[in-house]
Amino acid sequence: MYRLGGFVPLDGRVSWAPHLPGRAQPINSYVILDNPRPILIDSGMAVHRSSVVRGAELLLGDQPAATAFLTRAELDCAGNVRDIHRVAPLAGLITGGTANPFDQFDIVAGWADVFNHRQVLAQAPGEVTKMGDSQSVEILPPPVRVLATYWVYDDRARTLFTSDFFGYTDVSECDPCVVLDGTTSSLDEETARRHLLAKFGWLALADTTPLVDSLRTVVRGREIEVLAPTHGCVLRGAEMVQRHVEFAIRLLRSVGVQHA
Repeated sequence: MYRLGGFVPLDGRVSWAPHLPGRAQPINSYVILDNPRPILIDSGMAVHRSSVVRGAELLLGDQPAATAFLTRAELDCAGNVRDIHRVAPLAGLITGGTANPFDQFDIVAGWADVFNHRQVLAQAPGEVTKMGDSQSVEILPPPVRVLATYWVYDDRARTLFTSDFFGYTDVSECDPCVVLDGTTSSLDEETARRHLLAKFGWLALADTTPLVDSLRTVVRGREIEVLAPTHGCVLRGAEMVQRHVEFAIRLLRSVGVQHA
């Protein structure tokens, strides 16, 4: 598995994150190569186009045509699909949802003339779909979302790709990093809460108990050694993953309205 992307400063211009002067957040796309057909998960933001497209060309240029999967039909996920397709032609595009004036699904749907096929997903909670001809990559409905969103689990890489959830981490602009591992990284609950509510403001009015139960269901029975969000740091190591799952559960309980 490979990560492509860049960083955005948290200077108040990013709508999904709080204003944190001097801090930045990784924006990530991922490439999975160990499959019958390579898989591109999200394509990143236009501001990172040159580095993302160059990385995709290096990784995918001499591979069988990849399948692109967008975890969300939003521009921070879909911003570079066409440009990647120009340098490393894609076999198809998979995304989910229905036409919605608040997301970019209509734009993505209009790409059917560029790609060989497009598959629209509609999954019930708990339903699992295999991705294309891969037997190791699953598409999952997420516990928490705003618009149409899907998570991806690769059991070979033991990686859960979580789109805009687990995206509450940020780094110093002076010393940006992408991967957090080990057990010593600090968990600032107040800053993480600000991140969570900036992205999912509706949580403050929600009964989050079903969301906690759903998150536990997603991780139960799956070997997860990497959490790979579209926003925020990659969290690596089984102990780190467990630590952040429990941390996210505490956050969900603390921001929501608990009902008996």
